[in-house]
Amino acid sequence: MASQELKRNVSVKKPSVFVSNLPFEISEAVVRDAFWEIAEIDPEHVELLKKSLFGGRTKTCGLGVVTLHSEEEVKKAMEKLDGQLVLGRPMIIRLNKFESDDPNYIHVDASAAVK
Repeated sequence: MASQELKRNVSVKKPSVFVSNLPFEISEAVVRDAFWEIAEIDPEHVELLKKSLFGGRTKTCGLGVVTLHSEEEVKKAMEKLDGQLVLGRPMIIRLNKFESDDPNYIHVDASAAVK
């Protein structure tokens, strides 16, 4: 009985990536479009981190979590999306949100930029 209770309380981690260096004016739809147009990945869920502003408004922080359907999509996202321009800024794709960004990060291919 106790093992069944434990199993119900254990959350299943879904395949996901952390996206940073996003412009503040970005929307979930733009991130979703970028994943599809550049890597042909249709995310299960896109969540942008937001902070509260005066007057009850919110603003994105340039960070997001994208939940995918499989580990294969995670690998594909890492390979094809890291460094791709979205609204003029290169997306940084990481598996771990606490992994530091490379301060010397240089985007090399602007041909697939999403506008």
